[in-house]
Amino acid sequence: MLCIAEKAVNVKGMSACLIGFIKAGISEKEIIKKLEENLEKEHLISVLSRMYINYLADSVEDKSYLMKEVQEAYYISQRSGIVAQFLLLVHPYVRKYAGISQITFLYDSYRGVYEDCWPRGLLPNMKDTLIKSKVLSSKEVSILEQLDRLINMQEELDSMEVRKLYEDSFEGKDPLEVIFTLPM
Repeated sequence: MLCIAEKAVNVKGMSACLIGFIKAGISEKEIIKKLEENLEKEHLISVLSRMYINYLADSVEDKSYLMKEVQEAYYISQRSGIVAQFLLLVHPYVRKYAGISQITFLYDSYRGVYEDCWPRGLLPNMKDTLIKSKVLSSKEVSILEQLDRLINMQEELDSMEVRKLYEDSFEGKDPLEVIFTLPM
């Protein structure tokens, strides 16, 4: 906790360490209590959201206000990753400059996304969960399914069909607003 309070460890390392404590038998409730005592709220939510999916989703504290904020932060994290990869495929500037940009993507280039046949790996196992948890809307999942179909049918990502998916997805809104707003 001293390292955490002094910010001597990054969020990823901190989360991994705390997950180790949970695996060793220390309760989630005790870890959350100690974190609340030693971290400001934003940092606390950041750490807990990295631990959320595997270790805190079924926590006794799940109904608390804090855990609702942690859950929302986790869902925003998931959503932002999905939409960022979508942009890597459908937006020509993102495709061209992602490798030299200071913005971090799951893949270094659109080629990695394309070769990995994304979103094919995401949708079959996660579609219902993504919709139910409101990480993505049904419409957004449908757009990703159409993108997957287009990826499998054609190699050209600059087609009018792909451009239409971009327009349908963002509906004239700022992509950053869409990325960081969970569907209703």
